[in-house]
Amino acid sequence: MRPRSLIILILILIGVCLLGVVVYNLPPVNARLAWRVEALRDEIKYRLNPPEEAVFVPQQVVDATLPPTAAPSPTPLPPTPTNTDPAATPEPSATPTPPPNPLPPAVALGGGGDVDQAGGGN
Repeated sequence: MRPRSLIILILILIGVCLLGVVVYNLPPVNARLAWRVEALRDEIKYRLNPPEEAVFVPQQVVDATLPPTAAPSPTPLPPTPTNTDPAATPEPSATPTPPPNPLPPAVALGGGGDVDQAGGGN
C-alpha cells in the first residue's frame, strides 16, 4: 500500500468511529443498546480480572485507608438495678381502659375535586 492510501484508510476508519459514537448517543439508539454495551464492558472486565484470582482481605484494606489508632477499651455496662423487696414493686392499675368511640354509619368528605394527572391542569 502506498502511504497516501493508508492515510485515507485511517481517516475513513476514524470517521466511521466518530459516526458510530454520534449515532449511539441518539436517545432511541442509546436506550436499545446501552445494556448491551454495559454487558460487554462487564465481560471484558471479568476476562481481564477474574474474581477467582482476586482475594478480598478486609484487614489489609482497613490498614491501608485508616491511620493507626489505639484499640478502644471496652466500657463497662452500668449495673442493672435488682429489686428484691416485693412491697416496692408497683402493682398494675386496676382501672379499665374506656372502649373506643363507635364508628359512624356514614361519612361525607367535602372539598375534593378532579386532579389532572398529565400535569396540564387548571
